[in-house]
Amino acid sequence: MLIRPIHRRIAAIVLIGMCSPSLLAAPAPRGDRPEKVVVTGRLVLPPKEEIGQADFSYGTFRLCRVTESGVIDHSVLYRFKPNEDGSFRIEGVNPDRYTLHASVSVRKKAGAESRQVAIAREPAFEVTRHHELGLVRMLQVRDVKVGDAAPAIDTKTMDGKPWRLSDHNGQFVLLSFCANWCPPCHHEHKYLEAVAKRYQGDERFAMVSFWLDPRVDEPRAYLKRKQPTWPQVFLGNWLSSGVAHRYNVNAIPSVWFIGPDGRVLAKDLRQQRIDETIKLHLKSD
Repeated sequence: MLIRPIHRRIAAIVLIGMCSPSLLAAPAPRGDRPEKVVVTGRLVLPPKEEIGQADFSYGTFRLCRVTESGVIDHSVLYRFKPNEDGSFRIEGVNPDRYTLHASVSVRKKAGAESRQVAIAREPAFEVTRHHELGLVRMLQVRDVKVGDAAPAIDTKTMDGKPWRLSDHNGQFVLLSFCANWCPPCHHEHKYLEAVAKRYQGDERFAMVSFWLDPRVDEPRAYLKRKQPTWPQVFLGNWLSSGVAHRYNVNAIPSVWFIGPDGRVLAKDLRQQRIDETIKLHLKSD
C-alpha cells in the first residue's frame, strides 16, 4: 500500500522503520513568493482490457514540491480533480520544482477496500510560468503477490556489469530496494551483510540491492564505506524507476525472496525474518 505520510503520521512511520520519498523533505521555504502560476495537462488511462471500467471518479491527484536533493516534500502540495476526459488545470501554484502524482482506484462494492489500478509519477519539472504538461500517460498497477512470477529485471550494476533476474533461474534470489536518504535502509543493511556473509559461496543463493536515489554519487559514497560483497544496482529516482514500478514498491526498505522457478516466495521481509526465510527454503531445497 502506498505510504502517504502527513505531519501527524511521520512519527509512526519512523517507528515501524519504513520510508517514502517525503520523509526527509526540507520545510517549504517562507517569505515573499513570486506570482502564482497555472499547471495544465491531461491524464491518459491504460486500455480498458488492463484496468476494466476504472475512471477518474475515484483516486488521488496531487502536484508535490521536489527538494533540490530529489526528495518529495508533501508539506507543499496541490490537490486537483481531473475532468472526465482526464484534463486538469491546477491554479495558484507557487513557482518551484514539482512532480505530479496521480492514482486511480476502484472499489468492487460499497465499503470494500479500494484497489489501485493505475498510477502516474511524472519526473520532476520546473514551474516558472504557465506550465503545460501535455499528455501524462498512466501505467497499470500490477499487485505482485506471493506465488506470482517475479517481474523481469534487466539492468546493470554500478560497476557496469549486466544483471538479469533470468540469469539466476535455478537459484534463490534476494532483492532489496533501498535508498541512501532512507535511515531504516541503513539499519537494514547490517542484516543484509550478515546474510551475504552466511551464504557466501553457496551456489544456490544470490542477492542484489537496488538503489532508488536521485543521483548515483549518493549511494556510491555510502557503499564505498560499507564495501558490500554482493551486486549493487542504481535505479535512479524512485518516481521514474521501471523496476520499482513493476514490483509496485511504494515503501522502502522492500526485500523480496524469489525461488528457483522465478516465482515470489516472500515479500516485505524485515530484519531477522530475512535470514529466517532464507534458512527455511535452503534447508528444504
